[in-house]
Amino acid sequence: MDIDKAKIYEAVEKQFPDPAFSTEVSTLTRDVIKLSMSWLEKYDDENKSRRELQKDLKIYLKKQLVFDDPNKPYYFPAFIWIMVAQAVISFIVKYIINNYSRSRR
Repeated sequence: MDIDKAKIYEAVEKQFPDPAFSTEVSTLTRDVIKLSMSWLEKYDDENKSRRELQKDLKIYLKKQLVFDDPNKPYYFPAFIWIMVAQAVISFIVKYIINNYSRSRR
């Protein structure tokens, strides 16, 4: 699966322009794209709707990403960061599924 990472970064920066979290959002975006690419290669099912694929991918990402690990580059010790991170993940998942999945329903 060939995903245009630059377009995703550009869309994320446009959607989340807050400079307070820019480094963390950029790092999180990189990790979400990497994990999403591997997920799309393994689990994309043409028989599922986009909504089902988005749900499945979010579940996969939430199992893979650890927000409370201070060793992660996207770690930020604030409950606001968790809300921002979840919004970023949701945005990226929707973007990837809508633009790169085989499902067109």
